[in-house]
Amino acid sequence: MFNMFLQPKPKYPLVFVHVPKAAGTSFRASLAAAVGKKKICFDYRGASGLISPEVSQWLIDENKPAQFREVFDRKGYIALSGHYPADRYSDLFDISSFVAFVRRPFDYLNSVYRHRLRHNRTDKSFAEFIEDPKLHNRQSYFLARQCWPAFACVGVTERFSESLDVINHHFGLSLVEKRKNIDAGRKNKISEKAQQHAKADMSQYESRINELNRLDLALYEQVNHCLDNRLAMIRQQKAMVRGGVSLLNSGLVKVSIAEDGMPLERAEVIVQQQGAKQRLAFKAESSKNGMLEMNSKLSDTVNKTTNFSLLLNGSEFPLQYWQG
Repeated sequence: MFNMFLQPKPKYPLVFVHVPKAAGTSFRASLAAAVGKKKICFDYRGASGLISPEVSQWLIDENKPAQFREVFDRKGYIALSGHYPADRYSDLFDISSFVAFVRRPFDYLNSVYRHRLRHNRTDKSFAEFIEDPKLHNRQSYFLARQCWPAFACVGVTERFSESLDVINHHFGLSLVEKRKNIDAGRKNKISEKAQQHAKADMSQYESRINELNRLDLALYEQVNHCLDNRLAMIRQQKAMVRGGVSLLNSGLVKVSIAEDGMPLERAEVIVQQQGAKQRLAFKAESSKNGMLEMNSKLSDTVNKTTNFSLLLNGSEFPLQYWQG
């Protein structure tokens, strides 16, 4: 029988989607302090060049992902970390293994700009910088096409400690906050333009940034809502359902649920809108990487006021809306 108060067993590996400039360096430090750096496999392709030999051989040189996963397990890695979109590894690891962090779009772009100024990689003003289309909705890019509400956790940079609580609860870890201040000790390397930017009030650009990064803004708001729900379930000592609902172009609703060992064959999806309630039997049409999915046509149009939940063993679990 399913125990609603059962604590989750430690789940390894942890797959960290390191969105740049969103507390990823701090989280990686916390993870390394808890499990040891040698237990983390790295895939930081690009400028940093931090790539584990297994990634270089089996993914980059030989393009044999199944062999990579076999070697990953055999060598006893506990975690994978890198600047990669989630879909790079979505076929190799269960959805409930993934972790990521996002932050407020204004703070995100402000941090990216400071970083590039410090490394002399831009000569633009901040007003010019934020108009670059290559920078728009970059956080959403890392989670694109993945049902992130089924992840172990998508944390929030501004709520780093609370996010660690959710991650620790899911994986059975004891991560503690290890904040990394990458600007510390670098004052002599910061250009005059960077110093001027640090002193200036950039808040006048926030509305423009939000306009240009609507996907990231929606993601940030949805992740905060999901984090609130996860924390509430932990404080109430309840098990939680990891899953979400997205709208398809055909007008269908896609319901995606991480299995997590729960008897979902007896579950129902509850749809509530304007006081009306509709029940749908959860009938999985596909199963992949620890996630069950079904599509359904609803009688009413779904919008932001629609609430979704999963009814299981007499208890309702909130399902997060996400933009697929």
